[in-house]
Amino acid sequence: MEQTDIKPDEESLRVQLSELNNRSRWYSAQSWHIPFAYFGILLITASQIHDKAPCLLPFFLIFMGIFGILVLWHMCGIINGAERAVKNLKNTEKLLNLPETAQLRRGYVIPLFIALIIGVDFQIILT
Repeated sequence: MEQTDIKPDEESLRVQLSELNNRSRWYSAQSWHIPFAYFGILLITASQIHDKAPCLLPFFLIFMGIFGILVLWHMCGIINGAERAVKNLKNTEKLLNLPETAQLRRGYVIPLFIALIIGVDFQIILT
């Protein structure tokens, strides 16, 4: 099948712009929610285990350390998705002859990555 350059109409581009904007917002929200949810689960569960079965705490910390590595991996995927959404937003803005306003600021989530890395390291050290 031969590919042709089909230029989408303006209305479909505007719909795409809206959907990409929603997607980039979702990725941004997830980049904040995931680390805080991880730490919340970790701290609440660790306090419960410490009170009721302290001998299980090292095993729980090992589990959460491994899970923390998977959370970091997932966070990398979230950032990758945000990058794709912003790239497509820029392309759509260009096709609509709009000023390019979409941008990704990785610096906002770097502290969360550092917190996760430190958290995982502490769990490994504590066990």
